[in-house]
Parts: sequence; C-alpha cells; structure tokens
Amino acid sequence: MRTTRNVTQEKNMQTQKVGIMEIIAAITISLIVIYYSSQITSFFGQFSYVGIFFISLFAHATILFPTAPFQFAMISIAINLDPILFGIVAGVGSAIGELSGYAVGLGSQDLLKTRNKIAKYIIKIQKSILDYHPGLAIFILSAIPNPFFDFAGIFAGIAKMKWQEFLFWCIAGRTIRYILIAYFGLWVLAQI
Repeated sequence: MRTTRNVTQEKNMQTQKVGIMEIIAAITISLIVIYYSSQITSFFGQFSYVGIFFISLFAHATILFPTAPFQFAMISIAINLDPILFGIVAGVGSAIGELSGYAVGLGSQDLLKTRNKIAKYIIKIQKSILDYHPGLAIFILSAIPNPFFDFAGIFAGIAKMKWQEFLFWCIAGRTIRYILIAYFGLWVLAQI
C-alpha cells in the first residue's frame, strides 16, 4: 500500500531526475557549441541577420564558457549591417540562448533543496535579490558585458522567475548591449 509519504518521495525523485536531465542537456549543448564554434561561426556568418541570430543564440547557449570567438565574429559581421536591426536580432538570439542557464536553475531547484545549509542560504540570498526587482536585475546584468550572467540566469531559474519575464528583460538588455557593440565596431572601423 502506498502512503502519502511514499508518493511524495516518488514525486521528489521524479522531479530530481528531470532536473538532472535538464542540467545534463544544458551542459551537453554547451560542449557541442564550444567544440564546433568555428564551424558555426563560418557557416552562419554568411547569412547576415539570420546568421547573427543563430551565432548569438549558440554563443549564449553555453553555460560558464567564454564566448569571445563568437563576439568577435559578430562584430566583424555587424559592421556591414544596420546597427539597430543588428542589436535587435542579436539581442533576441542571445536571450533565447540564455534560457539554457535558466533551465539549469529550474533543474537544480529541487536538487539543491536536499543539499547542505550553506547552499540553502546562498539560494535564499539570490532568490531575495531576484524577488526584490528581478526584471531590473536581469535587464542590467544582460546589458553590460558580464561573464557571470550565466549565474543570473541560473538563479532566476532557481527563484522560479517566469521564463517569459526572464526572456523579456534579457532581450531588452541584450538588444541595447548589441546596438552599442555594433556602433562601437563602426567607430573602430572609422578610426582605421
């Protein structure tokens, strides 16, 4: 006979399995993108705005890996495109790519519940920061060049921020970031 406790334990185990699968999928995608980065850049680089979208998406689908090769490729393509449209396309692509970090956060939510007190305390602090002004935090952190933005996405997932809200604020911040990057590329080109 199944008791309420057994049903709860089975549900928790199932949730943990899904969380582990989300984390493994995100890490696998990251490793594939890093391994094939030069092929991705050279293939999609020839397709103008569509290429920018996919390069940006793949560059930001990685978790905790540097994306500098992608960034340089995007700047070299941006100098031949409209900076505003470039920023919008790259912003949308990168924000969608950042959902991988968000998914890791969602997946680790239940895994981290069973960990030690220090982990619970860190999660509580991050959650309280995101609870205070989550949209503003994601907007600012995504707009500035920030190698630690993956952590913001992970913590947004842990805090169970709505994915639509995360995506909206990330698109807004990244669009501004990439418009500025495009104008910077044009300025550098004019100096040469």
